[in-house]
Amino acid sequence: MTKEQMKRLLPIITAFTEGEKIEWKDGGGQWKPFEDGIFADNAENFRVVPKLVLVPLTFDDREFLIGKIVTVKKSSISKEKIDIVGIITLVCKNGVSIGGSSDTLTSFKLLSEDFLFIDGTPCGKYTETKTA
Repeated sequence: MTKEQMKRLLPIITAFTEGEKIEWKDGGGQWKPFEDGIFADNAENFRVVPKLVLVPLTFDDREFLIGKIVTVKKSSISKEKIDIVGIITLVCKNGVSIGGSSDTLTSFKLLSEDFLFIDGTPCGKYTETKTA
């Protein structure tokens, strides 16, 4: 292994020693858990497992959102849970209407922060963060 290869592996080895989960790419290009072993391959064949981050839904998710039942998980005003259940009846570029008209829109950001789908899952979507 060259000095340059070692430099590229160093952030991954450091993350591993700090308890981060590491994956290695097998011969078929699939990422597999790296439990313990030797970092004897190219840095491109190792990665820190990406963390999932919840981000707001968007207008592009309109087919998924329309007709979904949501409930309030907290109030932006009182910070207490309010027992309200509603149906997303309208989706536009600026947000959604929950059981009302376009006069009362909830932004996609507020939807992800203050609401849950009726099954308890967050009103957002998960995306991977970029890591070493």
